[in-house]
Amino acid sequence: DKKVAKGLEEKLSPIVQAWVNDKKFCTTDLNIKDVAADMGTNQNYLSQYLNGILNTTFQTWLNTLRVEESKILLTDGTKRSIEEIGSMVGFSQTYNFSRWFKTITGMTPQQYRKSYKQ
Repeated sequence: DKKVAKGLEEKLSPIVQAWVNDKKFCTTDLNIKDVAADMGTNQNYLSQYLNGILNTTFQTWLNTLRVEESKILLTDGTKRSIEEIGSMVGFSQTYNFSRWFKTITGMTPQQYRKSYKQ
């Protein structure tokens, strides 16, 4: 129902945006239940919002935020390792970081960093 979706969007959009702005997605081992509780809502509402409004799943949304953050860290000129950057953005395993990075961007973190260097 369109009215329900609109209400959900109006209620959750600012809460979700604030959570993202605080970079809380950089915490490892997050699940939808804990994230929803942290946002002051429940997992059903958050799931409905992500699926219905943003057209994504919790895991894809979370890891896309992490990958976007990692792109900044990969290209900020510091000499951090891929492992360190993956860990900084919330991936507990480098393998998962590289896999999600490639799924989302089409290249590995190493390839991305190389392609960015002028």
